[in-house]
Amino acid sequence: MNAPYHHSPLAAEKARILGEALPYIDPALAYFRGENDPDGVARVRVTRGIALRAAGRASDALVDLDASRQYFLAEKNDRFLVRIAEERAKAFADL
Repeated sequence: MNAPYHHSPLAAEKARILGEALPYIDPALAYFRGENDPDGVARVRVTRGIALRAAGRASDALVDLDASRQYFLAEKNDRFLVRIAEERAKAFADL
């Protein structure tokens, strides 16, 4: 798997920070699952997908992004769907 290409030092720093956030994102995901909160789960999965892609794990990112996409399609939430489409495109480019 190829590492993501970063166009600037700022983008590289952002990717590093997002990659470091993963250990904090998983407990949030567990919390929303435990609360049976599908909206919270979908939102956290978007964040997790972004962090996974930034960490060079595009295939794993797509799993989370696709799962959240299904939820937000059913909810007709265009704001999240646009963001997910952007992140999916970046993840596919990183494969």
